[in-house]
Amino acid sequence: MPAAAAAGPSSAAPSGGGGNPFQLATNLYCEKNNVGNLGNTTVTTSQTSGGGQINAGQYLRGMRLVIRSGASASVTTANAAVNDWPWNLLTQTDMVNVDGSEILYVMGGYAHYLRQKYGAPWLGDPQYYPDAAFATTAIPQGTLFLQPEIRWTAGVLANTDTRSQYRFDYSVDTVANITGGNGSSYNTASQAPVVTVTSYMDAWAQPDAEDLQGTPNQPVPPGLNLQRKSRHQIFTMNANASDNILQSALTGNAIRNQIFVHRNGGSVRSEGFTDPILWQLDNRSLGKISVNAEGTATTTGVANGDMVQNWMQEMYAEYLQGLITGTTTSTLGFRREVGVYVFPRFIKPGSLYGQGWLYTANSTKETFETTSGVSTTGTAELITDEVYPVGPVDPQLTDI
Repeated sequence: MPAAAAAGPSSAAPSGGGGNPFQLATNLYCEKNNVGNLGNTTVTTSQTSGGGQINAGQYLRGMRLVIRSGASASVTTANAAVNDWPWNLLTQTDMVNVDGSEILYVMGGYAHYLRQKYGAPWLGDPQYYPDAAFATTAIPQGTLFLQPEIRWTAGVLANTDTRSQYRFDYSVDTVANITGGNGSSYNTASQAPVVTVTSYMDAWAQPDAEDLQGTPNQPVPPGLNLQRKSRHQIFTMNANASDNILQSALTGNAIRNQIFVHRNGGSVRSEGFTDPILWQLDNRSLGKISVNAEGTATTTGVANGDMVQNWMQEMYAEYLQGLITGTTTSTLGFRREVGVYVFPRFIKPGSLYGQGWLYTANSTKETFETTSGVSTTGTAELITDEVYPVGPVDPQLTDI
């Protein structure tokens, strides 16, 4: 089904209505979801599925999947910095609309983690939340937020009809899949983790009709007419040192973020894009962007710099901490992950930094051209964060 084309900024219209703004009259609300939870589930050689209908009520911000481990799981080696732990514990993860269409498309837990980290950086890096387990352990723990809302109600979902409920899905992956890309394994089968996944519905509450002084409250969030979706596309990279033209099929909406994740033939994240990346939209060039492997400059320096890193640094450094490197925690400031290339297209209202959404039509041709690095044949996963209007949109909520 073709995506709904997003109009340009000129189509935006204020939400209108008097009284107290919805965002100031409401409050955050959450509750444990009735279905979809997994308790004391041993990670085995087969996947275990969870998910189901989302509790009806309020205006849905997203679903939080709280992952906890109930077993001590020693490993033969420490997990490397290029692993996807603990987010790759989950796979086949999505959020589905009331009509059965996908809102957050089926992707792995790590893809959803990157989407959340780089699409809503003001919420911080989930890898650094107090409940998250770093890559130096094989005990999975963290909270994955499946959030269709952008911020300040933009993209929020009306979840008020018990006859038409949203749903979410996920699976706990196999032992082989969650450890295979890390160079690690559990010492014995009995030490494989026993996990629980608890889901919480996170929402804006429906406000009272009026405040204590009798002033009416706006009953509907202004961001309700702005819808958000996330999709992905996986490319097969050509042989070593060969040219790759990666043409996105994920056009038709306004794009607010694009993330490439390169993996080598062993499905391990690696620096497979060489200098430069040629980015083109129809017949317009968006840049010839330098890129070099992060972390290789510690002693000898990297030729030509890394503009992908520079752009990401300027966009995300105020929100995100340094990455984990090896078996220790880095305090060097923001660094992009190995094999992860982010192209943000949104504005940070507080900092007045960024770019407007990248408006596309179904006929738009967007390509990224790069040469495969040496010994890096494999795949490139493109993850998009998209928005489109379904009615008049408050101008202050566009391009954020």
